Amino acid sequence: MNQTTAPLAVYLVEDSPIMANLLRRLLDEERDVQIVGSADNAVSAILDIATLRPQLVIIDLALKSGSGYDVLKALPGRNGSRPAAVILTNLSADVHRNRAAELGADQFFDKSRDIGLMLAYVRDFARRRAAS
Repeated sequence: MNQTTAPLAVYLVEDSPIMANLLRRLLDEERDVQIVGSADNAVSAILDIATLRPQLVIIDLALKSGSGYDVLKALPGRNGSRPAAVILTNLSADVHRNRAAELGADQFFDKSRDIGLMLAYVRDFARRRAAS
């Protein structure tokens, strides 16, 4: 990251406190990434994302109220202001992958086996953004 580029602003949408804390710890280790907020439900996430305007949102599909699909539907259009949407969930059946893709998810990862891949994606996203 060059000195004039701010860290990648990431927002977490995760209802499990244990998983949210794990993701925070892992993402805090990335020097080009800054977590700007988090929520455990769709309504709070949608309001925060509109206000905080992160560049990347990591979304679980199963939330305390609402769903990750609700968050995906509410993201702004793809006119440059829309954050990248990464799904990280245990609901990894094809029906969920397909629905997330239809709603504009950029990537889809299985929580139980793909956390390393998700972190690599976030790291690469931050590097590409800093290089541009």
